[in-house]
Amino acid sequence: ERGEVWSGIFINKNKSGELIYEDATITPLRNRDGYIDRYLKISKDITREQMLNESIDKEMNGAISVVQAFKPESFTNHHLRFDFLTKAYNRIGGDLVIFRETKPGVYSFCLIDIMGHGFASSMLGLVISTIYREAVMYLSLNETLEEINRVLCNFNKDNQALQNYLSDIFGRWDMVNNKLEVINAGHPDYLIKYVSGEIERKPSEMPLLGISEGLKYKAKSCDSSDVASVMLFTDGMAEAIDPDLDLAIELLKKIIEAEEPWEQVCHYFKYLTVSNLIEDDVTLCLLSAL
Repeated sequence: ERGEVWSGIFINKNKSGELIYEDATITPLRNRDGYIDRYLKISKDITREQMLNESIDKEMNGAISVVQAFKPESFTNHHLRFDFLTKAYNRIGGDLVIFRETKPGVYSFCLIDIMGHGFASSMLGLVISTIYREAVMYLSLNETLEEINRVLCNFNKDNQALQNYLSDIFGRWDMVNNKLEVINAGHPDYLIKYVSGEIERKPSEMPLLGISEGLKYKAKSCDSSDVASVMLFTDGMAEAIDPDLDLAIELLKKIIEAEEPWEQVCHYFKYLTVSNLIEDDVTLCLLSAL
């Protein structure tokens, strides 16, 4: 009525009565008196593209459901409390959290950051998760990491166009033998809060996984009876707090030393997500001895 050009998607019917999608532009045409007396429609049949997009969307929703199913739940018993928060930058992310009690009183955990934010990265993450869940039951922490590195290096060798690398923190908290083992491979520092109140920043000492086959990984260990809590986080989490890693870690130190650290984590995580300060997948895990 206003004489404006309209562009958009039409759902129409073809001569056979089947529904089709058209990408159309409709332009009003005026007569000599300036009144609109007809319309010119230029359209393109995009039914195939539309159906493909809908199919991809369904597949993506299915993939998201699979990824969600692999995420652990928060855990609490008389030994340990485990909590985590994660948010993908895209609909499906590249951060992976695994936690399980492998033996009575022995808890294995890892935080993996896959280089990428898409479907392929998440599917690779599920493969890595499956390998980890099996290997950690019967291999040492060092051997588990070496097996995952071997698989990833072979994948990169066979898929030059889809190469992926992992930064990760793998840990095992043995409450029975009072031993905490951790391997940091190319990941941001993690934090240990000791029973004494001291907070120690632990940097990476090993390269990313997927770069070089045959690397030997060695876990750092300490007496876990001295440990009050362990905080793990991805680089996306640190960067959302502050682009300066040192400043970000100083804030995280204040959170872990709080009387109720998980409440502080939840509050700050909500602030970051609501304020749209996230430009990467963000994940934070907190393990606390009870």
